[in-house]
Amino acid sequence: MFQRLSPAAREAILQAGREASARSFAWLRDNEDDMRNGLVASGMQVTEPAGDEREWIDAAVQKVWPSSAGPWAADVVVALRSARWGRGTRCA
Repeated sequence: MFQRLSPAAREAILQAGREASARSFAWLRDNEDDMRNGLVASGMQVTEPAGDEREWIDAAVQKVWPSSAGPWAADVVVALRSARWGRGTRCA
């Protein structure tokens, strides 16, 4: 069905998806700490990576994600690392 739409209609849908994704990502980034704190207050235990696990996680993400997640994966990796790991918070 999507392929039968005009190029302009397809681009409008894709652009709306990009905008919705950006807004969703921003909302999650902005509310992550409050959501995490609420879960911890309800009894959830959070385990942080220990010692050199951060380096291992970074290496695994850089090696595996781009080859398995499609052409947009590099943008996702950059966004995750800068928005979450760059702030010193939890890993994904």
